[in-house]
Amino acid sequence: MVDGARMLSPGVLGYAHQAARAYRRPVVSTLGFHLGHEPQVTAMTRGYDQAVEDTLLDTVDWRGNGYELFRISTPASRPATAGGDRSPRATACS
Repeated sequence: MVDGARMLSPGVLGYAHQAARAYRRPVVSTLGFHLGHEPQVTAMTRGYDQAVEDTLLDTVDWRGNGYELFRISTPASRPATAGGDRSPRATACS
């Protein structure tokens, strides 16, 4: 699935559907990743744009194997909390 802002690796929809059927009121979540080797908010200050992203996507066969996206991506992080936590942010839908 590609919606212009999000790309899903192959198992996401199947596993989400399976999890949703397993519970009466499930919360289904996945980790978010940015294309590139650093968070986009940082990369954009260094010239990252659509052309760079297109070139990056051309370096892997993501259409043939969606898991290749992980080779050219980095976990999305959130701003550090007072305790310094910068763990990846999950994307959820319930």
